[in-house]
Amino acid sequence: MKTATAIKLNQLNQHFYKKVAEHFHTSRQFYWHGWRQLLPHIKNNLNSKTQLKVLDVGCGNGRFGKFLFDTLPEQDIIYHGIDFNQSLLEHAQQNLKKTTLTFELHQLDLVEKLISDTLFSTKVKKYDLIVLFGVLHHIPSYQLRKQLVQNLSAQVAETGILCCTLWRFINPDNEKSTATVDSSQVNIDQNELEPHDYFIPWKRGVPAIRYCHFTPDFEERRLITASGLKLRATFEADGKESKGNRYLILQNDNER
Repeated sequence: MKTATAIKLNQLNQHFYKKVAEHFHTSRQFYWHGWRQLLPHIKNNLNSKTQLKVLDVGCGNGRFGKFLFDTLPEQDIIYHGIDFNQSLLEHAQQNLKKTTLTFELHQLDLVEKLISDTLFSTKVKKYDLIVLFGVLHHIPSYQLRKQLVQNLSAQVAETGILCCTLWRFINPDNEKSTATVDSSQVNIDQNELEPHDYFIPWKRGVPAIRYCHFTPDFEERRLITASGLKLRATFEADGKESKGNRYLILQNDNER
């Protein structure tokens, strides 16, 4: 994919979240069921650690931080959240202020940073847990998705975990099962896109369209290999029939 196309798709999603931020926030008050299935892996990774350092990439309104506070009440948690939408970050600030978490929130555009290769241009602390929930499908081009996974993997502490979700918004056996719109509706030439790129309408409160990529099995395997981490578990959870998201739990092996 050309860089100009990736920028155009990113701008579309920026506009989408700016338009639906309040509606998105009010419809995202619940905890994902898959997070509870992730908990045993987090607890097993803690061992005798006195702190759990967490990076939530695409943190939105901060509900995963609130989830950790509610489900690990005795744990000392340092939580860092990044997102490109200021309105959602303001909601995250209000949500997390109600907890005793030590937290920092930063506005950051992943796609811009990936294109300029400056996502982690300065030395950052290693994290025991990095989560990437509902983000990969918004990253335009396989190259940038691969780059993001590699960048995040490099920030995982020894024995730490990177957990990614892949949104299963279509049925692989019947791609017409989910409502999508033609690329012409967003003034993008279909030939500029990669296979499995879609545009999905939002109809709650205000009409809007977002760019999303569906990750097929072969690409999933390529991303896991590119991470350089050990695949510890996969499972499906959330949404209809508990198949809305595919979770990948990757761990920084001691021998890495």
